[in-house]
Amino acid sequence: MTEELLTYRDAYEHLLDVLDLAGQDSDRLERSLKRAITEAYRKLPELHDWRYFQRVTMVHTSPAYNTGTIEYSSSTNKVTLSGGVWPDDAEFSHLIVDQSTYKVLRRESDTVIELDANYKPSADIAAGTTYRLGRLRYLLPVDVGDVRAVMNTEQTFQLQRMQTAEIFWHNSAQNLDAFPTGWSMIRSEDYPGRWELWLSTVDSTTRELRVHYDARNISLPVFDEREGTVSVSDGGDTATFSSSVLTSDFVGAVLRIGRTGSPPTPRVGSYSEASGNTVVRLPDHERVITQYTTSTTCVLNRPVTPAVSGKGYTLSSIIDVNPSGMWELFLRIAESQYDIITRADQSKQVASERAMIQALRVAMIADGRRIDGVDTGYSVSRLDVSNTSVT
Repeated sequence: MTEELLTYRDAYEHLLDVLDLAGQDSDRLERSLKRAITEAYRKLPELHDWRYFQRVTMVHTSPAYNTGTIEYSSSTNKVTLSGGVWPDDAEFSHLIVDQSTYKVLRRESDTVIELDANYKPSADIAAGTTYRLGRLRYLLPVDVGDVRAVMNTEQTFQLQRMQTAEIFWHNSAQNLDAFPTGWSMIRSEDYPGRWELWLSTVDSTTRELRVHYDARNISLPVFDEREGTVSVSDGGDTATFSSSVLTSDFVGAVLRIGRTGSPPTPRVGSYSEASGNTVVRLPDHERVITQYTTSTTCVLNRPVTPAVSGKGYTLSSIIDVNPSGMWELFLRIAESQYDIITRADQSKQVASERAMIQALRVAMIADGRRIDGVDTGYSVSRLDVSNTSVT
């Protein structure tokens, strides 16, 4: 049995139908509908502590590096290494000299790094000076809203959450290369709007940390792409498009493949053509893009059988919600947000808000069921929830 996924375009079509806006297309209407959808998508995770939005990711630590010696020029902020090669992730690290820590701005070459102008030594450092290069901060996935737990998978040891001030003083006072026992979250300086995991010490070896976090909904970059056609070999999971339409933003988008050279319509819904005729063309296949390869090729979440060649398609960002209750809640939020954006009369806003609250109760009950509790050896259960469950 095939389960349909909800997409950005689906939500748009829903609002057109429910709000009786079909045939009123205009630039302003389109902007209002898209804004209502994106605001609803961002608002949804804030309404409840959803189990559905609990995720797991991995962080691999980098060991401290101290091969060779360095020389630093205060006029250029550059550090030159002799007798070694700067690690590939040096730009995310800190340079430690005589217990003082400095932030690396960029790795220019195998032997040259540049320090941050606001986080550097005040004077030159002579050639032949010993040093340590250590990484304390690790960029987390873009959808991380908050971290629940961090666990060392080797020792099944849960790291302690610390305040950022504690981590700061711990790093400054001890400056050790050791097994990290604590962590904190801090905003990323290099990627505004994202979080980094800040560890209590530079790790002494490469280590695997499991991060259990609450996801937040991020942007919906793909509204509706359907230029050209798509082909997939029998049993293959690589889709090839006739036009250069893909970018990295398409990862996570839903691909619907039609039965003919014309784009398909949703399983519930239709499209109005330029002639004024309403058409219904159900898709034969529905997949999620998991990897961007080139502007014309990508990897799908599962193979396609039989082969398709030169078929019409649609691409739209997925609305990642639990079909049990949360789907309806999201649509009610979008309806309410549209009423707010368009300054609908008070009675409409009250009615849409009441419908949203009722849908919230239903969604909370559905989300309260045990999804997948696994004994991981630490106090927080690991939740493995797939958002690519289509066939």
